[in-house]
Amino acid sequence: MELPKRTPDQTLQRVSQMRRLGLSLREAYDKQYHLPQWLARFEVLRNLPAADFSKQLSRDDLDAIRAGIRQNWAAGNYADIVKVAEKLPVEIFRQDEVIAAFVGAAREQIKCKVGLAHEEL
Repeated sequence: MELPKRTPDQTLQRVSQMRRLGLSLREAYDKQYHLPQWLARFEVLRNLPAADFSKQLSRDDLDAIRAGIRQNWAAGNYADIVKVAEKLPVEIFRQDEVIAAFVGAAREQIKCKVGLAHEEL
């Protein structure tokens, strides 16, 4: 059996599809097995005083922060996102664009809600 020849564009498209599949499988695995632990750790980090918050976060802590931020975003709990973000070292925002984007968007959502509340008064 002879396989059909692929153009470079077709090969690149196939590689891209396989990559997306691999990432989606990884995400599904993480949600099934790690999400409850990450959300529990996020709650611990959220409730820690700023003085006790570590300047160097572990990979598990970063995963917990990402998961907690996404969960709170979906629930519309923007204040919880900002509360944790105020404790994070600045380097985290430089290293992780996802965290930085969610925190910036949460701050904007809070500003919009405050602006609407003032207009209603």
